[in-house]
Amino acid sequence: MQSEHASLPEPHPLDYDWRYTAATTSALCDLLPEQNGQVLAIGAPSVARSLEGLGISVTLVDRQPIQGVRNHWAIEPGSEGIVLGQYLSAIVDPPWYSLEMRRWLAWTARFVSMDGIIIVSLWPNTTRPGAAEEAEHMLKWVRSWAEVQTLSLVTRYARPMFELAALRVSENGLLAASPGEGRLLRLQVRERPQIPHPTSTGKPWLRFVLNDYQLAVCLAEPDRTSLPMRKHPNAKGWIWPFVSKRAPGRSTINLWSSRNEVAIVENPQLLANALRLALKAPDPRSFEAGLVGYEGLLEWEIPRPPYRRMFEWQHLQ
Repeated sequence: MQSEHASLPEPHPLDYDWRYTAATTSALCDLLPEQNGQVLAIGAPSVARSLEGLGISVTLVDRQPIQGVRNHWAIEPGSEGIVLGQYLSAIVDPPWYSLEMRRWLAWTARFVSMDGIIIVSLWPNTTRPGAAEEAEHMLKWVRSWAEVQTLSLVTRYARPMFELAALRVSENGLLAASPGEGRLLRLQVRERPQIPHPTSTGKPWLRFVLNDYQLAVCLAEPDRTSLPMRKHPNAKGWIWPFVSKRAPGRSTINLWSSRNEVAIVENPQLLANALRLALKAPDPRSFEAGLVGYEGLLEWEIPRPPYRRMFEWQHLQ
């Protein structure tokens, strides 16, 4: 039997893409108020797909462009100059970091009517050192503009392929696994908070979707390496043994796959050009011949042509 996510690209670590289990998705759909008007789903595509399947009108905001939802804004939550309209209820599944969560929630509150409902997941206290204190600060901020209720439902997430890869090569599991479950809050909007400014504009990343596999190339300044492509010193071979944002050396990765394969490349733009040419090859042998200078990629799990789906998009990170 095909998985619910079989037609979707694999989760990529840059997206903090931990997907709800089927049971959690169903339970979340039951929590959303059945009222006239659309439901707004922010970073919660599995819930949006399920609501749509139930005949409920839903708007999804998620930067990953392939989500299988009809009314989908493929933008970063928090984007300026966006008018989505007004909603009576919303569900938000933000990255579990304070600044990102504040920005996503404040932005969502802009589109939820007064006394409207926002359902949001919050990290557990075991997520990282200081997580409990961070959560308390978060709750204090949310209570300044919404009525807050902690729900009994525990949100559970399936382990993505990139996390399984990290666990396979990790020596001690440190920073290699997510909590796998979170807390759930119900917010009733009383006023609209100010949207925090992002800390930076982010680096440009180019994403290739090959069948379901995703390959991301950071198009920022070239790295001054002695080779066109080399292994990361903190990786295990080509595999990144972490999933945490706190992992040492994470910021130097400029080539990253949905299977948690990573590398450092000297000139990302040259690599992107080489990939575009190789991906047009009619067969695997021609594809491999086109990656001169990047032979290390032949050890990765990149699908070979011909492709049933090939797609290219960009984002800031």
